[in-house]
Amino acid sequence: MAKSSPQKQSPGFLEEWVKTIKLSFNLLGDKRVPWYLKVLFFLGVLWIVFPDLIPGPLDDLGVGALGPYLFVELAPHEVVKEHREKLG
Repeated sequence: MAKSSPQKQSPGFLEEWVKTIKLSFNLLGDKRVPWYLKVLFFLGVLWIVFPDLIPGPLDDLGVGALGPYLFVELAPHEVVKEHREKLG
């Protein structure tokens, strides 16, 4: 009977979100990331600070979770890769 190798447990949503936030801050300081993407990130933060622009909690949760994800996805891939490697 062959032994199965231990599988690495995938990170949970919260852990992945925290990594994305850390990566976002690193990307904000990188001059290779276009300015308009940085504005997108700050608009998401602004939405969190002033959430009552549109009533309801679900839109706030969506923007808070989706904003950093989109920022990382739209940033130059080689820059994201470099910062991911630095974060470990």
